[in-house]
Amino acid sequence: MPKKTPSGFEAFRKDTCDGWSLVAVKAPIDQVASVLESRPETLEYERGVVPKPLEGYPELKPENDKRRAYLVQLKTSEWTVLLRTIAWIELPDFDAVKTLAAELSQQLGAAAVASLSTDDGAMYQVFEGGVLTQQDTTDGGIKTFCRFFDDHGIQVPRCFISFDGSKSRLYLTDKSPDDLARADRLVLQV
Repeated sequence: MPKKTPSGFEAFRKDTCDGWSLVAVKAPIDQVASVLESRPETLEYERGVVPKPLEGYPELKPENDKRRAYLVQLKTSEWTVLLRTIAWIELPDFDAVKTLAAELSQQLGAAAVASLSTDDGAMYQVFEGGVLTQQDTTDGGIKTFCRFFDDHGIQVPRCFISFDGSKSRLYLTDKSPDDLARADRLVLQV
């Protein structure tokens, strides 16, 4: 019997097994963008960038003091996702995504999910009105963990963020730019 190709959040997780940090907010991208643009850690914000299809192995040069992040919303999802790190993660990202999810949920009056993964496992925390209401780790099994995202309609595109020392790019592996409502580029101070 052929091996089943993972779909949904499990496919994203398999692509980024070296780590990720993200925040998903159940709100339109315009609302989330307005809040993110005005935050003190946002150094640069560019609306409406066009991701590229992934070909080969783009360069990744993580920076200690900045994150080259992307805010995306798929046309088929109510959720907007801030992709803070993809294929790597460092200690400052742990607290940053949790704090941001709590603050966005309070400011926008919407559910927000902080999620991150390391070599040791993955976790998510759900915030409503700035208050932690639910959390889980992969300790209960990866399928159960991924099912939370799929059951709530949180769609995270399989993607990669590259940075060559001067400009970052968002590459999509399973979607086309036409599948996105929009993608925005951010530079965040750590």
